[in-house]
Amino acid sequence: RAVLQNLVANSAKFTAPGEKARIEVSGRADGDLWRIEVIDHGLGVPEADRERVFAPLARAHEDVEGHGIGLATVRRIVDAHRGRIGIAETPGGGATVWIELPR
Repeated sequence: RAVLQNLVANSAKFTAPGEKARIEVSGRADGDLWRIEVIDHGLGVPEADRERVFAPLARAHEDVEGHGIGLATVRRIVDAHRGRIGIAETPGGGATVWIELPR
C-alpha cells in the first residue's frame, strides 16, 4: 500500500502547472512475477536521472516541493520483497514507474 500511495502521490505532484493529473495504475501476472505500473502524463524523469532518483535525497525536479525520500523508500520496500523497480518514459510524455514482485 505504501508503495502505491507514494507513486500515485508523486504522479499527481509532478503534473505540469495548470494541467490536471492523468494517472493510470495497472497490474498483471507475468510468469512468476506480478508487474504493477503507475503511468502518468506529467513532467517525466529525464533518462539520465532514472536510476539516481531512487537514492535518498535525490530529486529530478528541484522546482517541485519535496525532500527526495519517497522513491528511496519505495525502492527499499520493493527490495525487501525481492522485487525490482524502474522508470520508463510514457509515450507522449510523462513517467511510467514499474514494479516487479515475485508471485
